Amino acid sequence: MEYKILNKNEIVLMKEITIEGFNQFKKESFEDFINTPNTYAFIAKNHNSVVGLCYGYVLKRPDREDFNFYIRSLGVLESFRKRGIGSALLEFVKSYAFEKLNCSECFLTTINDNGSACRLYEKHGGETYEKEIVYKFTKPAKLSG
Repeated sequence: MEYKILNKNEIVLMKEITIEGFNQFKKESFEDFINTPNTYAFIAKNHNSVVGLCYGYVLKRPDREDFNFYIRSLGVLESFRKRGIGSALLEFVKSYAFEKLNCSECFLTTINDNGSACRLYEKHGGETYEKEIVYKFTKPAKLSG
């Protein structure tokens, strides 16, 4: 298994991710994403197939001198789960964020009833903020379009 960061020259691989089963992405969005400053995508490759994907953003807070890495999504194709790929990909992303991007924290959100994801994150040192609640604001239909 190979774990790597995608760079601007590897947009073709990101397009393959959509073909390989990560359908949450639109092909035309890959180039915009990879060309946006402070965005990163990481993959787990088995031979020539992408079997795991993680992407996120470096965030700078105005009240601190350091940077944080927000992991927006981490997933492994269902047929490759329970093999340690998610664990290895998460560790690869954390190491990259801490060592190469000089981030002091990585954080993410997940659904509270996603037990397998919660166990994965806790196994790798993730801590919950029991007093925090996540609020989502959606663009009103009258502003869309």
